[in-house]
This record gives sequence, structure tokens and C-alpha cells, in this order.
Amino acid sequence: MRFRCPFCFLAVDTLPESCGYPIECPNCHHHVTVPAGRFQSGCIIGDFLIKEKIGEGANAAVYLATQLSLERQVALKVLSPEFSVSGEGVDQFLREAREAAKLNHINLVQTFAVGREDDFYYFAMTRIVGETITSRLKRKGKFPVDEALHIIQQAAEALCYAWQERSLIHKDIKPDNIMIAEDGIVKVTDLGMSIHAGEWVDSDEVAGSPAYMSPEQLTGKVLDARTDIYSLGVTLYQMLSGKPPFTGKDFRTLAEEHLHKAPARLDKVDPSIPKNVALFVDRMLAKKPSGRFKDMEELLRELWTLRQTTAPDRNVIPAIHTLTTARLDYESSVENAEVKKSVRKLENVVSIQKRYLNILLPLLPILIGAAISFTIYRYESAPPAEKSMEKIALERLSSFQHFAKDPTVPLSVVQKEGKRLITEFRKSDVRLRRAVTARVRGLISEARVTRLQAENEAQERKIQFLRNAQWQYGAFRTLFCRFAPHTPPQEAEKYADRQKKLNDSPHYASFLKRQLHLYRDLYKFHQGEKEGRIPGYLRGEAPFFRALLAKKFSLAASLRPDDPDLAGMVLLMRKNLLQELSETRHHKGKEEAEKLFKEILPRFEGDEDFPKIKASFEEALQ
Repeated sequence: MRFRCPFCFLAVDTLPESCGYPIECPNCHHHVTVPAGRFQSGCIIGDFLIKEKIGEGANAAVYLATQLSLERQVALKVLSPEFSVSGEGVDQFLREAREAAKLNHINLVQTFAVGREDDFYYFAMTRIVGETITSRLKRKGKFPVDEALHIIQQAAEALCYAWQERSLIHKDIKPDNIMIAEDGIVKVTDLGMSIHAGEWVDSDEVAGSPAYMSPEQLTGKVLDARTDIYSLGVTLYQMLSGKPPFTGKDFRTLAEEHLHKAPARLDKVDPSIPKNVALFVDRMLAKKPSGRFKDMEELLRELWTLRQTTAPDRNVIPAIHTLTTARLDYESSVENAEVKKSVRKLENVVSIQKRYLNILLPLLPILIGAAISFTIYRYESAPPAEKSMEKIALERLSSFQHFAKDPTVPLSVVQKEGKRLITEFRKSDVRLRRAVTARVRGLISEARVTRLQAENEAQERKIQFLRNAQWQYGAFRTLFCRFAPHTPPQEAEKYADRQKKLNDSPHYASFLKRQLHLYRDLYKFHQGEKEGRIPGYLRGEAPFFRALLAKKFSLAASLRPDDPDLAGMVLLMRKNLLQELSETRHHKGKEEAEKLFKEILPRFEGDEDFPKIKASFEEALQ
């Protein structure tokens, strides 16, 4: 066996009997301890230096390793010794490696190398930092509807590619064999049981995972891409409901259920699942292949159409056979959908108000002129006995005019006062009563139009604020929660350039420019603080930058009260953290929610509204 010397970093050959004992390195002559096992950290097999075990299956173990020749990290899969003595086990293991090497797709695991050393068979493949669907179900429970469809769309893309390029049938699609990487890319793994469509023979053994096998697999009939559609449907059913459609305790019971029992429809199991999604899954789980989608291509087209009704934002749905299938930020998508809904509602209100204004504005001068003319006519033609009453009316109307034109007075108060004025002159002469009524109504109409204009302007400012806040919060959160403080400003500038292309707005470009300038100063301050040499022009704002680095944005905003962007971001952050705390309490329990509460509360220390913020967070814990 071989291992790497921790002093000179050269490979050392030794006998297996030396495992766990100290020996002298022939290169640097230091005394080093031989790893206790063949696949312990520091051992070398082929071109790969093993670091640690990251997984283990029924017939193989997976290790995190470094490919020495290319200095890159890989996942190294090593066949278990008990399967190495079986020709069938070795053939299946090598088949998986070779098939994965022949297929090059973003949603398939890629094989880099295959080999044998000391009777151990191994192959190196793409290292995936993430989790399987099974792990995700155990950790968070069932998936939201569109997130599940998004993951299945990527898995179907991989299976469609394998079928079209190599006529390959996976035969073992299940939650354990679908991984979700940290960047959201879905990877289909374990091609060990896969076969080509032309390789099937009647004598083939029934193989696969019984809970996910298609009826034709169980009965030994001819297989094609539709068998993977069935297994993918079982997986999707489990993602949406939290459990498989068939739960027999043994192979015979599961086989009977797959062959003869119809699963409960998803919208009956969970009323929140749309009916069209439930019917889509039912078609994937049809007992006869002819009842399913004819191939993955048709399934992908139907899935894309279905997601037009389930996605929070249609713009994030990738087209068929594209590589733009990374993780969707569902919290942001739902938040953006709510903001857009509010914006549309406000726009409808503004549109209706504009329509009324367009009708009233041309008529307003005519109504006011007619009221004035009628009042003058009535005054001049009134009998001498009524002159004193008309003077009183003019005084009352003059006061009411000033009152109605005051924008701080609510319209309801103006209407109430106008009604009182009309009532006051109800018993006077008919001509005077009509003149006062017409003038009062004209002034009320003028007041209504004035207030509608003011309200319209306020609504438009609110719409613009919501749009700007939606963009600014996404950029702010990425720059100061994801990049800061270790990422160089060049990476943040690349991110800002991408955001400018997505949001063609001068206001948004100006915001990004200010935030990038602030991020560069923050990065310089962080580097200078580590080296003990803070630039002189940044020392005066040390408390502000330390608050940003500690992610205490509320404190940072109080240190920069003249920066409206920071103040707006803090308000949005409160809302998002409050929602996250409530969801954690609901889904993970009070203990997890209290941990999150202790983590996020210090971010708002120093805020003048700190007692109110603390009370709202404590209320979300109840």
C-alpha cells in the first residue's frame, strides 16, 4: 500500500502489515505513522490521495480525494472487497463508471478515471457538495409544489439525454439516486443497473429498488424510457406527499401494489396540491406503459406547461433542454410575487383614479363657472328683504371655500361641513337655497379632485419605492450577506454588472454604484484590520464598518442616519427575519426557533425601536 508522508509530501510504499505502526520515511527520514487502514486519510490509490469517507452504499464506499496529477477534488468510489471477488459485481461496478464517462450532461455525474490497485476497483467522479432527496425529506419534510417540479425537470433532462444519446435506461431511479448540489444543480447518480434498450433479454433477473420499480420491471417485460418515467413519478409523489405511494412491508406486497393498486390521488392526500399536478403524477404512475408519457421529451413539454401555473414567477422557469437550471430562491420568488401583486393592485387603483380625473378635470371649470354665475344672478335678482341673508351665505361660502381647499382636512370632514351648510339654508328662499347647494357641491367636487391628485402621487411614489426596494434588497443582501468580507471587490463588481443587465434602471445602477463603493471600503477595512494597518481615511468610520462585518445592519443604519438605502434595507430585513422565525417555529419546533431568535436579535441592538422589534420576534415564537 502507499501513503503520503506528512513532512516531505512524497508517496511512501509499505507493506499492509505496517498499518498503524511508525516507520522511517525513505525520502526525508522522519518517523511517520502508517495509516491504520487501506483507505484512511493520507492513503494513496492510483492517482488519488484519500482525505475522508463521505458516504457508503450497499456495494461500495465513497471517499473525498484529491487527484494528484490535476490537483482537483473528486469523489472516489471504491468497490467493497466482498463484491470484488464476484465477476458480476465487478462488471456492474465498471459498467456504472463507463456509462457515466460516455455521457456528458450537467445533470449527470461525470466519471474522470477508473482503475484497479491491490485488488481494489475504483473510479473517480464529480464531487457533489449537497444532499440526496431522501436526506432533504428527512431534514425539512415534503417539498413545495414548484420546487419539486423544478427538481424533477432537471432529473428528466438527464434521463432524456441518456435515452437520446445512448438509448440508456437507468432502472433504479429513486430519491437516494438524485442529489441536489449546494448551487441547486440536480445530479442523477448510480448507473450501475442501467442497460441499453437493445441489451434486454427474457433471462434478465428482476433488479432494482422494489418501492420504485415499474410494473414491467417486476414482471420481466420489455423495458424502455417509460420505466424510468414511472420510477420518477413515484419519486415525485414522495416529494409532494412526504411518503411513497406504496408502502408494503415486503417484496411480494410491494409488487402486488405496483401491479394492481391505484395510489391515492395527491390532491386528496393534500388539498393544497393543485388538481392538474395530481393528474400529471397519476399519468406518470399509469400501470401500463401506454398510459404514461411516450418518452421523456413529451414529459418535459408537459412539465414546462404545468409549471406556468405553479411557479411564483414564470420568468424563472428554464426552457426545455437548457442549462439554466440552478437553484431558485423560492423565498425571494414568493416575496417578489407578493410585491408584484401589491404593485399591480396599486396600479389598478391609480388607473381608476386617473380615469375619474380625466372625466372631472374638463368639467370642473364649467361647474365652478356655472355655480358662480348662478350665485351672482340669484344675488342680484333677490328681493331687498333677502339681501342680509345672502350676505350671510356669501360669508359662509367664503369660509367653506378656504376650509375645502386645505389639503390637510379629510374629504369626509369637508363633506360633513358642506352638508351642514346646505341644511343651514334649507328654509331660506328657493333661489338662495339652490345657489348655496350648487356652490357647496362645486367646492366639494373641487376638493375631491385635489385630494385624488395628491393620493395618486402618493400611490405612484409607493409603487416606485416597492420596485426600488425589491431590487435594492436583493443586491444589498448578496453584497453584504454572501460576499462580505472575504470576497475580493472584483467578484462583487461582476455580480453588479450582471444585475445591471437584468434591471435596466438608472436609479438601480446608481444604487449599485454606491453599494460597490461602500463594499470596497469595507473590504479594505477588513484587510487592514487583520494586518493592523487600517487606512487613515477609514479609521473615523470604524464602528460603522465593524457593525457591517458583524451583520448588525440596524446598528450600521443608526451610525449612518443620512443613508436612506440602509434604512430601507433594515425595514425589509426585519420583515424577512420575522417571517423566517415564524416558519422555523411552525416547521422545526420552538427549540430551533429560539436558537434562531438568539442569533438574529443582536443584529438590532442599538436600534431606537429595539424593544418593539424584540416584542414582535417574541410574539412569533409563541
